[in-house]
Amino acid sequence: MPQGICKLCLNTADLQWSHYLPKALYRLHRPDGENPYYSSSQLIIQDQKQIADYLLCSVCEQRFSELGETHVLKLVHRNHEGFKLFDFIRGNPFGRWSEGDYTVYRADNLGLDTEPLAYFALSIIWRGTHTWKTFNGCATGALNLQHHEESIRQYLHGDAPFPKDVVVKVSVALDEESHHTLKYPFWNEDQTDAVAFTFITRGLWFDVVIASPLPDYVYDNCCFSSRQKLIFVGDFNKYITWQVQSDQQTAKLPKKLQARRIAKLDRTP
Repeated sequence: MPQGICKLCLNTADLQWSHYLPKALYRLHRPDGENPYYSSSQLIIQDQKQIADYLLCSVCEQRFSELGETHVLKLVHRNHEGFKLFDFIRGNPFGRWSEGDYTVYRADNLGLDTEPLAYFALSIIWRGTHTWKTFNGCATGALNLQHHEESIRQYLHGDAPFPKDVVVKVSVALDEESHHTLKYPFWNEDQTDAVAFTFITRGLWFDVVIASPLPDYVYDNCCFSSRQKLIFVGDFNKYITWQVQSDQQTAKLPKKLQARRIAKLDRTP
């Protein structure tokens, strides 16, 4: 176990083999023993490899687990165990309204603690500032959080409150494809007035929006810092289809996969 500077606490320590997305999500993603697909604009591949690097000390790894991952992993789609957050919302049909393609709920009406969701989302996006090696010499991450990177780090380490001008939007997907999808953070091109990143964890879509300042309507969407602590529910199948088609246009596909149906690629990290 190598020694180095922990990215979160900035102390010299024995660095752990840290995962970009939680290791437990990979286990959920292989119920039938088949390796998951990895899909990006550079490469499409099926592999058992988990994207990880020596990044955090054991104390900070535990902090991420206790304050975010443990809570969120109970809420995602867990195959035969069901989709707890979806079932919870479906069992609480009151105090909801429609906003475009979404049905919107107030977390307080649901009795839902949203801080672990927000903490988890920011921990993933912040980890994404690291450059993670993937496959065949490719890499992912290297996200640019601009000057907000340090305020997010301080919040995650417990040294500062939830960062200003940062919004975490949480959406619960109705579509089956989202329930079986993992997607590492990617830049959301739809946001023209801010920097926005999206990632997917088995039925939960997370959008992290960053700017100084943000429009008022964007602040209102935050699951944690807004007054109403909103949770969105909708069908995201068309967005997954678009993402897969976009990757297919530019990505390199190994020969052993070229003959396969690429419809399964929407179940990709």
